[in-house]
Amino acid sequence: MDDLCSILHLLGKTSKYNPEFHNLSLFDKPSLLDEFKDYALQDSVSLFNCISKLQEIYFRDYQVDICSILSTSTLSLKIFRSKYLKVNIPILKRRDDTFTIQSYFGGATDYYNLEAENLS
Repeated sequence: MDDLCSILHLLGKTSKYNPEFHNLSLFDKPSLLDEFKDYALQDSVSLFNCISKLQEIYFRDYQVDICSILSTSTLSLKIFRSKYLKVNIPILKRRDDTFTIQSYFGGATDYYNLEAENLS
């Protein structure tokens, strides 16, 4: 998270990760639990700030709302199609699409190599 904050020129977390956060004894140590809560809150705020900044960048540069995107591959395709693709890629009508899909699935085929010895 700190690397992403640095790339985006945002303030990251001020506290450091403590490996003791993984132990269940965390709940028996009030000061460690408070430290974990502070770290988790900073982590959440940093993530929110990064997502907000990325939303601004993608909307400004590509007119893409990242809230409507489910994966980075979808984001890449959307940016490519809107900014760099100069040719319209046609979309098949349902009838043509169904015909094409069905052409991939034919009947079963078998191959036999006929050989014989001493037939008489």
